[in-house]
Amino acid sequence: MGKLLTDRPFNFEAMKRTLSSVWRLKDEVVVRMVKSKLFVFQFSSMVDKNRVVAGCPWFFDNQLLLLKEISGDDQISEVYFKSTPCWIRIYDVPFAKRNYRMAEEIGKCMGGLLEYDASDPLGLE
Repeated sequence: MGKLLTDRPFNFEAMKRTLSSVWRLKDEVVVRMVKSKLFVFQFSSMVDKNRVVAGCPWFFDNQLLLLKEISGDDQISEVYFKSTPCWIRIYDVPFAKRNYRMAEEIGKCMGGLLEYDASDPLGLE
């Protein structure tokens, strides 16, 4: 399922075309609007679906598209969108605080740390 975080009107057909193009799908995806700003995406390929989910966050018309995997037992009225994974970059961090522990602390404030990029050659553990 997907939810577009916007208060502005948008073109549903343009959204479908744009996302299909940006996602570079090998197989078809069917997109149905369940209610305003709430959609069901049905992928023909698990490879495509997994790549789209792993590639979050996604945007349409500068508006965030939240995605959530659902099962056949889920009720649409009870699907709750609360977060989406995203990369953040923090500038001007003191050298002694450029480490995984500090990234984990910051991540906790934002809902959790999924991954840490330790490629900064000036970072100190």
